[in-house]
Amino acid sequence: MAHHLVANRRFAPLFFCQVISWFNDNFLKNTLVFLILFNVAEGSAALISLASAVYIVPFLFLSALGGQIADRYDKAAILRGLKLVEIAGAVLATLGMAFQSIPILFSSLLMFGVVSAFGVPVQYSILPEQMRPNELPTANAWLKGSVFLAKLGSTLSAGLLFTLDIAHLAFAPIIVTLAIACYLVSRMIPSTTAASPGLRVDWNIIKSTWEIFADLVRERRFLVIAAMTSWFWLISAMIFAVLPVFVKENMGGGESAVTFFLVVFAFSIGIGSAFAARLCAGRVVFLPSIIGIALMSVFCFDIHFVITGVAEQHTAVPILDFIVQAHVVRIAIDVAGIATAGGLLLVPTSVALQVWPEPGRRARTIAGASALGAALIVIFGTALAAAQKFGLSAPDAMLILSGLNAVAFVLVIRFLPVPLFGRPRSGTS
Repeated sequence: MAHHLVANRRFAPLFFCQVISWFNDNFLKNTLVFLILFNVAEGSAALISLASAVYIVPFLFLSALGGQIADRYDKAAILRGLKLVEIAGAVLATLGMAFQSIPILFSSLLMFGVVSAFGVPVQYSILPEQMRPNELPTANAWLKGSVFLAKLGSTLSAGLLFTLDIAHLAFAPIIVTLAIACYLVSRMIPSTTAASPGLRVDWNIIKSTWEIFADLVRERRFLVIAAMTSWFWLISAMIFAVLPVFVKENMGGGESAVTFFLVVFAFSIGIGSAFAARLCAGRVVFLPSIIGIALMSVFCFDIHFVITGVAEQHTAVPILDFIVQAHVVRIAIDVAGIATAGGLLLVPTSVALQVWPEPGRRARTIAGASALGAALIVIFGTALAAAQKFGLSAPDAMLILSGLNAVAFVLVIRFLPVPLFGRPRSGTS
């Protein structure tokens, strides 16, 4: 089914459109990071953290508005409009790169973040309208797996441009060409009918964001599933914040070593997503999600255990010598386990958010989950940064993540609104 799905016009244009967008988003962000590292002598760490915040904050404040617009209008037309804005953002980014202007590149990154914040409710709420129910797990598996492969490709591409010292020449052709290609592909997405044509869009983003959180709280099953969906994005964000630290400070690895773990993570989440789709077999089944959360706790704890027992290596180790070390192999297995577990967690919850809500509220429910994920990343990311500032070590951070996953496992078992093998309980709210 997977082969036919990717070749199917109901799915292929949406899939390739989103893959290109994810690549471009992260290509710009990574280019900005490298530019900061090479050109800013002081305060580079703060600027890099600010880059992540500039991209993620629009998800918190604009997802609700994006969900309303997606429910109110033709979703395919919205995507086409967003891709035009993305072209404008790419052109702005080329100006920033040409003038080596970090403020202009930050402005472009903000535009990409806004486009993505509006786009997430559209791209995931359009799936149930284009796919048959038994195709949804596989479609979500392809989308989830491709997110990290696109991130991997963009990270490697940005790093290669700076390594070869051709970033100022190759950046503009790449980002603008891909943005135009993305728009052209979006024109092939089949049009949809408005799910809620009588909806009045509330342009007050503070009020609409508050109301979308209130809607999640009122219907507890949506809150629980949204929290589960958000959990993996939170944990992966925390791991990517901690990973470079313990690779450099505890293991003697450099940029190539971090990239090695990113490769492992990207391919493993694809494996986990595919496995989850197979287990779901066209149904909403949460046993893979439960297993995924438990495994994330186990693998986070094992990383803590391994790096605690390894003598700190401050001298850089060549990449080939680095990856053959026994403790590196074990940590790579743990990173692969976390990513595979994440795929198990994500696919069933994503499908539930697509099929449980009424069609007229589907995009707003997905938007609520997106906003919740952004809020958790902002809150926990700030807390992690503050803790690291006051001396939290990488091994202790992994121990905390293991404990948080264990707590999440208990809470999900307690509050999951459905039997592990069944449908939502009637009257759950």
